[in-house]
Amino acid sequence: EYGAYAVDDRYECLQFRVGDMRAASRICDTAFHLIFFERRTRQFDDGVFEDFCMEEMDFDLNRQKGRVRSLGASDPLLSLPWTVTHKIDKLSPLYGKSKQELIDSKAEIIAVFDGIDEATSDNFQSWWSYTPHEIYWDFKFRPMVRAVIKGRKEVLHVDYDRISSIESCN
Repeated sequence: EYGAYAVDDRYECLQFRVGDMRAASRICDTAFHLIFFERRTRQFDDGVFEDFCMEEMDFDLNRQKGRVRSLGASDPLLSLPWTVTHKIDKLSPLYGKSKQELIDSKAEIIAVFDGIDEATSDNFQSWWSYTPHEIYWDFKFRPMVRAVIKGRKEVLHVDYDRISSIESCN
């Protein structure tokens, strides 16, 4: 639901959470893409048109790092929720831009997730779009996974009621 513009422990970043709430099967062969889209309206002799730019954004999944992007990421299964993090550095299309500049350029962050349902082998794709008004600035996601004891085992429990739970970075 939410995107959060946060300061991670080390740097400014934009974060999203993705989770699979279905209990019956898992999603496998997953892929994720993050795209920066902006446009400007311009008047020409023959009408009003849009100039636009799309740029793929680098990201990490659950702090997996160190891979050359051209080799492709080894996306984890979605058994646990993903925290997708886009680092805002000199290579980021968000670098040095204020919220107002992003609003003025009609910027949008588009997140695309696709995979295959393990039980049915059905392919699917989900899209999310975030405008600067839909991003929570200076917030971060709250934890949503707990370790609980079941019998003699410790297992991880995901509280999906907290998938969009955020708190101030300040």
